[in-house]
Amino acid sequence: MGRKRKAVDQSSYSGRVASQLVRLREEAGLSVDEVVEKVNKAGYEVSIATLKHWENNRIKVNIDAIPYLAKSLKVKPHDIWPKR
Repeated sequence: MGRKRKAVDQSSYSGRVASQLVRLREEAGLSVDEVVEKVNKAGYEVSIATLKHWENNRIKVNIDAIPYLAKSLKVKPHDIWPKR
């Protein structure tokens, strides 16, 4: 039984990206650790802390990471960027 996730403020574009990351990761049935492992294997170095910060909108997702995140989540890169 884990802690309940605090909702990310979606009033900003980066907040919507953060929410998309969480949704896509959960839909893929992956933990943060598993996504980090897949992204690192794909060739982009990311830490667990960084991914958590991205998902909680504490820091913005590095645009260079998007193709690696998409590959790891088995989605297209534009699926991570929500429509305005």
